[in-house]
Amino acid sequence: WSVCRKSTELNGAIEEAEIIFGVHLTPASYARATKLRWIQSMWAGVEGILGASLRAGVILTKPWGVFGPYLSQYVFGNLLAQKINYLGALKAQSESKWQPYRIDLLNGKCLGIAGLGDVAADTARAARAFGMKVWALNSDGRDNPLADRTFSSAVKADRVSFVAGLDVLVLTLPKTPSTCGMFNAELLGHLRPESWLINLGRGALIEDAALIELLEQKRIAAAVLDVFNEEPLPPDHPYWNLPNCTVT
Repeated sequence: WSVCRKSTELNGAIEEAEIIFGVHLTPASYARATKLRWIQSMWAGVEGILGASLRAGVILTKPWGVFGPYLSQYVFGNLLAQKINYLGALKAQSESKWQPYRIDLLNGKCLGIAGLGDVAADTARAARAFGMKVWALNSDGRDNPLADRTFSSAVKADRVSFVAGLDVLVLTLPKTPSTCGMFNAELLGHLRPESWLINLGRGALIEDAALIELLEQKRIAAAVLDVFNEEPLPPDHPYWNLPNCTVT
């Protein structure tokens, strides 16, 4: 076996490799792996590998149960900070202001998760622990024990009903032909003014221009974005300077 830390080391080993455990290999590297039998991705997203020229019969697997705890706590770290006005408190402290303020609760709010993988499962369990209702959007609307209601992403009326009833929309979907641009101006327009959008899936799920317009016009409360159509996010992108948008 070989550990490859540089492209030169990879070039020397790839032609003999039967198993690859890695991430960010180029399509050209996979094309040279003529003995390849199995790829174990280090990341949850595998669309980059699916676009490579792989020999027939190669098995492709990805991590399961690894990222859920991190990303679910990321979701609730952001939500709790907002609900207890954490940033407002820090600002008041920096200005030496004794400034009373009110806090809000998550109890009774409705959190919707688009995509029902392991990240979604951990997020749904955390939502229930905070007394939230959980709605889910999946490919066929099948019931899920972690969700109070499920909706089908294949049915337009279901997508609208799902989005319109939420306080928090969490996206964990992969990038596929059917999910790219799913959250466009028409669908995002059904979010309520007090709702939050958190994207953990892929930037391509969202129509950027539509979300930017919603945030600029304060037609939704806030967005938390961890993935983008272009990464790294360009320094002049509007997301950086929108006060109701968090970029991570």
